[in-house]
Amino acid sequence: MIDFNSINTHSIIICPNNIKETLIKEKSKFYVDKDIKFLSKQELINGAYHSYDINAVYYVSKKYNYSLDLAEEVLNNIYDISPINNKLSELVDIYKDLLDNKLLKLNKYFKYLFENKKIYVYGYDELDVELKRLFDILNVVPKYIKFENKNIYNHSYYSFNTIEEEINFLINEICKLKLKGVSLNDIYIYNYPSEYSLILKKAFYFHDISFEDESGIYLYESPVYKRYVILLSEYSFDQAYELLKEETSFDPLDVLNTLVTIIVEINELKISKEEKLVLLEYLAKHKQLKNIEYKESIKVCNHNKQLNDDNYVFMLGFTLGNYPVIHKDKEFYLDSEKEHLYRNTSKIKNIIEEKKLSNFINSTKNLYISFNKKFGKTVYYPSLLIDKLNIKKEEYKFSNTRYSQSYAEIETAKYIDLNRLYGVKNKWMNSYSEKELGYGIYDNKFKGLTNYYNNDVISLSYSSINEYNKCPFQYYVKRILNAGEFTNSFNTLLGSLYHKVLEDANNKEIDLIEYEKLIDEIFETEKERFFAKKLLPQVIDVIKKNNEFKENTLHSNEQVEIEINVDIDSLTKLYGRIDKVMFDDIAKSLIVIDFKTGDFKFNKKKIQYGVEMQLPIYAYLLKEQYPDYQNIGMYIQNICLDKEELESFDKYSLDGITINDINRIKTIDASLGTLYDDNDELIKNSLYLKHVKLNKDNTLAVSKNYLIDSDTFNDLITTAKEQILKTIENIRQGNFAISPIVFKNERKNVCDYCEFSDICVKTFNDVRYINLSETEDEDEI
Repeated sequence: MIDFNSINTHSIIICPNNIKETLIKEKSKFYVDKDIKFLSKQELINGAYHSYDINAVYYVSKKYNYSLDLAEEVLNNIYDISPINNKLSELVDIYKDLLDNKLLKLNKYFKYLFENKKIYVYGYDELDVELKRLFDILNVVPKYIKFENKNIYNHSYYSFNTIEEEINFLINEICKLKLKGVSLNDIYIYNYPSEYSLILKKAFYFHDISFEDESGIYLYESPVYKRYVILLSEYSFDQAYELLKEETSFDPLDVLNTLVTIIVEINELKISKEEKLVLLEYLAKHKQLKNIEYKESIKVCNHNKQLNDDNYVFMLGFTLGNYPVIHKDKEFYLDSEKEHLYRNTSKIKNIIEEKKLSNFINSTKNLYISFNKKFGKTVYYPSLLIDKLNIKKEEYKFSNTRYSQSYAEIETAKYIDLNRLYGVKNKWMNSYSEKELGYGIYDNKFKGLTNYYNNDVISLSYSSINEYNKCPFQYYVKRILNAGEFTNSFNTLLGSLYHKVLEDANNKEIDLIEYEKLIDEIFETEKERFFAKKLLPQVIDVIKKNNEFKENTLHSNEQVEIEINVDIDSLTKLYGRIDKVMFDDIAKSLIVIDFKTGDFKFNKKKIQYGVEMQLPIYAYLLKEQYPDYQNIGMYIQNICLDKEELESFDKYSLDGITINDINRIKTIDASLGTLYDDNDELIKNSLYLKHVKLNKDNTLAVSKNYLIDSDTFNDLITTAKEQILKTIENIRQGNFAISPIVFKNERKNVCDYCEFSDICVKTFNDVRYINLSETEDEDEI
């Protein structure tokens, strides 16, 4: 540890971040009055050269056709370079391009920070070429503070046949230390190879040992983040975040605050929502969440950790290539380039790594070193430091003592498996009888959850209700575990494109060239771009049809993309985003319209099963939002048709349910019964409402499936409300059984496109087979 008495006031200490945290705490305890600033090497680089934000990453990725990862790597390496070859010449050009576009953040006053100050370096090696270069540029002559070893300790190592044996050794020794009264806060595990991660966490879990792994988890892995992505499929970035805040009552990893910093970054960019989603995913995969902190826990350390003689450290996997880590000449710059660019070559890095690790080993009193000889098909060899540091081999004897019954049972079951399958005998295989273990007995049925969400605020939409009633288990995995991936298919992207054009059409004249450029940006393949551009002109015909309809309807007060939130009860919210609602403010009536680019048919018989209730749910939301208005029609408008549909008389007409009242219908289509064709014959069919036509005597033609009375219309909304309440109750009770619904004689069912089929153990008896034609006449709309 640094002796702050020897450090001048008004000084700067250059040190790694993890050392910085320790030194700041030490200074705040005993040396509050000293004016000392702490900087890491990366902060020196950012200040002396430049820093950047997501704007620069996006710009480089887009302009130079780089992946986002490569764009960021370029930005991290284009400081202090010269064009010594073609590769570096291109990087110099990129650097100049970024400067010209003001995408690099320069701090021209940074060098003045070092004036009249004493500079100390602690935790970095004097061989570090990059630091030397920085000090030259800043005109600084630093003083290196070396860590002095008061004692040199000798150590032994243990060798095991398998990784499981090595982990058992670790657990046994930690439990022995706990029994001696050693706090978990005094126990560390040195940075371990990746293959140890899951086995280590499992062992700690079964032994009830708190473990703070500095690797932590990333925002992308959080269920809260995955829920946010699902909300983004229906809402804007800000709206989805507000809903997420309402839903999230428990956030120990501070996901919401981490997420909002990314949203702020992305929202500043003037790009499409689809492009923002790509950036969101990229940033989420690189943004680490804070670790849960325990009062007592084992932590991970590295050679920079400042330890005392009361601390204990375990080094797992002490093998060649891991201790020390070997740097190879395969980085962004080759060693031959680094020599010209004042960068640390792989040779220098390896010398520094070995020196630091050797110092750490020699200066740590209580150090346990171990490795296993084989993991899977990989054979390991001991680190060369064993000979260099004269580390002696010691045999480890396992005792009969186990510190976790559940872990011992799993271990015994594994030994029984090995004996049954391969005839391998182990002295521990009879620790428990097969009856005690329940060996060979299993039930793969998902049992659901007990009182799930009972006291939490939850928000539901049509989509989530539809998913639950199609298959509760699929809803559980996707919405509760948030295990699903939100991916933009061609249909979803095309739907978003059409919706955007139709929304824009309310405010401006549509120029398709503008949207063809957007197609090039949001669709990934040439095939998708070709078909999107081929289908796009249809939207002009849709706009023309909708404008004609608006001129011929009394429901001319048009509102689009209406968002409605309704409190079902104090803990449950229902929300929806409706494509279009048209009002007749004089008659106090309205109609609701939902755009579809796919082949969707509304079947009102399915409402009793809680599926495909989009129009009735929207009607319910509108009834709550506009209680003074009567809903007299709810429709689907198919806005992207195939070749055969384009030839039909009623293309782009509204397809759905209408109140069976000629006077009400004429407020929707005022032209009904007033237009004549080229042969001077009265047109009997509505030009804007499918299945609505007049008889020869100009009375309304009966159509029981499409024209219904007010009571039946209201019954549909009531049934939808009942299904909403039933769904909420089932979710709160944790009813997430594997129970997909399948409608007979339909080509598609929920299981055909389920992304969770690999983990589903569905049997024939789990499926709910429904024959709609047995209940009443065919009623598909």
